[in-house]
Amino acid sequence: TEKLLDLIQNYSVTPFMVEREDEEVIVLRDRDKEDLPYEDTDETRRMRKQLRSFNSFLGEFNLGLSCPLEEVRQIILDRKTNPIDYSRTRVRRKFKYDFSSGGRFYDGWWQEMPKDFRPYITIDGEPCSELDYSGQHLLLLYAIKGEEYYWLRGVGDPYEVKGLGEKGRDLMKQVVVCCVNAESRLEAVQAVRQEINFNYPDFTSTNVFIDPLIDATLERHPVLADCFFSTMWKELQYKDSQIAEYVLTDMKARGQLALPVHDSFVVKDQYIAHLYATMKEAYRMLGINSIPDLKLKTGVNTDLSQPSFLELGRLMNRERIQQEKELEGIKTL
Repeated sequence: TEKLLDLIQNYSVTPFMVEREDEEVIVLRDRDKEDLPYEDTDETRRMRKQLRSFNSFLGEFNLGLSCPLEEVRQIILDRKTNPIDYSRTRVRRKFKYDFSSGGRFYDGWWQEMPKDFRPYITIDGEPCSELDYSGQHLLLLYAIKGEEYYWLRGVGDPYEVKGLGEKGRDLMKQVVVCCVNAESRLEAVQAVRQEINFNYPDFTSTNVFIDPLIDATLERHPVLADCFFSTMWKELQYKDSQIAEYVLTDMKARGQLALPVHDSFVVKDQYIAHLYATMKEAYRMLGINSIPDLKLKTGVNTDLSQPSFLELGRLMNRERIQQEKELEGIKTL
């Protein structure tokens, strides 16, 4: 209406002031990503209540990027990605086919931007860092198979690729995810190509480059042969959504905001040690074996001399010593 347009145009109304209180946060979708109607159950009501409470908590914080605006614009133009919509500060859980498939948290602006920007995320103007489950989907697959990854493979980064550096390691992680999520090799190749074009401009997205990465994934993990190019993604995403729900809820109970990015979380630097303990605890509380290591990705303005990072170092060292003892015991057996 003219009255509404007048309010928007002449009274400094911004997107941040507008939200839909009645928006459905628990979404069920079909193969074509169309929303499906569903009957509420005790579980859907529980999830909706939990997520609305989290979104309300999320709304109490100011989220932003400390990256210069021109640099943000240039990267977006180079990647041909959509502009960042900072008004998207609510997340939804999206399931596919039924409520035991998928269930990840989506729609936050920090999830949809190129990952180059993540070290620049700020919460209430304060620098943030990220903790990432290292090899989460691989280890979950081994757990589903009744195997303990470290007992079979020992210590080591499951995604390391010689000659491709840290970026190659991160890309290999996405290759594994694509192989599990895709229903065919062709679909996996297409998904990896899209990932390279969006997040890894230094690599070529040709089949000549992608096919060897997929071959290496299959050769490294023969135990999981029937998990690739299958529908195993349903169970995997449901499990990692349960882990994410535990982490978000536990951190919220402490009054500490954690931003979900599927298998990683971003928090203010001062809470990084709490996040580490909670991410480890999530596996134990949910009864999942093969607890992955956690990888720290610091923010651009992070000060590693803070007490929180010193505590994080102690926790990581204690975990490493325990793991070494267990592996030594396995070798003896």
